Amino acid sequence: MPGFTIAAVRSPVTSEIVLPVNQPAPQKQSLLNGSSWICSSNLDAEEDGWNDNIRNFQFAIDAIKTEVYDQEWDKALANWKKAAGNVNFIMQNINDRAEDPSKPYFVLIDDAYDSRRKAYRQAIVDKLNYRNAVGSLAMR
Repeated sequence: MPGFTIAAVRSPVTSEIVLPVNQPAPQKQSLLNGSSWICSSNLDAEEDGWNDNIRNFQFAIDAIKTEVYDQEWDKALANWKKAAGNVNFIMQNINDRAEDPSKPYFVLIDDAYDSRRKAYRQAIVDKLNYRNAVGSLAMR
């Protein structure tokens, strides 16, 4: 069944959201019960609702793959909003725990394309600057 990773280039949805959220947890836990590295890093994941949100996110992404294949765009968009809401819940919860509230860890998924594009571009630039700084330190 085709999905977001069918082409030679992965979409930002896959590389920046789906893969990190679905990263398997340690051996004791599995994705079958909704566990991932994101959840295993939060000792209160079950109480905070993270496990349920990751499970619901996975179901919504699977539904999107089917609906895109069947060209049911309205249903795919509705499931995208469900998936985004589940991921936003976790990201907002992490942002609320940030040391500096003026600089959140994550930019929430919203309907304003310009704000997402600028934030995504800035995150990529920051990541490249960090890699360059670490690489230049390693060369010394």
